[in-house]
Amino acid sequence: MKDVGLYIFAFLFFLLSWYLAINPSKLVPRIGKCITPLLLVFLFLLIAASFFHPMGPWMEPAAAYDTPLKAFSSALLDGYNTMDCLSGLVFGVIVVESIRLYGLTSGREIAGVALKSGLISTFFMTLVYAALCTLGASSVAVLGHVENGAPVLVGASSFYFGSLGSVILGIIVILACLTTSIGLTASCAAYFNLLVPRFSHKAWATFFTILSFGVALFGLSSIIKGAIPVLLFLYPLAICLILLTFLNDFFHGSRKVYVLATVFTFIPALNDGLKAAGFAITPLAKFMETLPLASSNMTWILFFAAGLILGILWEHLTNLDHGTAEE
Repeated sequence: MKDVGLYIFAFLFFLLSWYLAINPSKLVPRIGKCITPLLLVFLFLLIAASFFHPMGPWMEPAAAYDTPLKAFSSALLDGYNTMDCLSGLVFGVIVVESIRLYGLTSGREIAGVALKSGLISTFFMTLVYAALCTLGASSVAVLGHVENGAPVLVGASSFYFGSLGSVILGIIVILACLTTSIGLTASCAAYFNLLVPRFSHKAWATFFTILSFGVALFGLSSIIKGAIPVLLFLYPLAICLILLTFLNDFFHGSRKVYVLATVFTFIPALNDGLKAAGFAITPLAKFMETLPLASSNMTWILFFAAGLILGILWEHLTNLDHGTAEE
């Protein structure tokens, strides 16, 4: 009976997500003027309660976070599970389209507005996450060390609001997941509509909604377990492309730099993904373990840097050869 209730809830959730995602022109006012403010109000209630009445003193960090390097690498790897970086590459489509709805047309104008809105959202998200970190640090005295942030939010909600805490937390989670689901469905539909215009935006949104509903039925634990190897493989490549985009003017958009940096990053990314899936290539895995940052699954940084430098040198030498040939 419990599973039936979950299936009904998932069906209603994705039905609402589909309804809000099939009309991109109304996406900004629906999320920006309604859902997001409600989400922030409920988050503020929980954060304010923890600020004025901490659950306890801050405790020493767990072993995985007891040094700055460990804290950074562990937080970065844990952040893979949010898929924010991967979804951001797709969300760019809907962000640009939303900005255009306000009458901006030139690339420079759109980029400027996107940058400003990104900086503003980053600032406020930093405040929210810093407050949640404070909540987590002060919760150890009551809740003890837990596996992830979910039990912290559940325990803190019950501690401050009793049975009402479950309702507040439920609203927070539903709104947070709903905004993500709407954005991903709409942006993926818009992207694939550009690739295959034969099928309409609505048809693609329907397809991705049904697909997401089917995946959701496996449950969170199964989804995370199956996603980790894929994320360890894809995330370094995604970060590589983002960094190259920001550095594009530095190496004049050279195709050689993009190719070498991506190919070099592919090697450790493949190793980390296969190792997490239990299919490690033994010689490659042993070699990777001898490199710096191996314990943090961050060896891809070294490979990315090597590919970037070699790509720039390759481009520079090619230009020299062309200059000599012309003379």
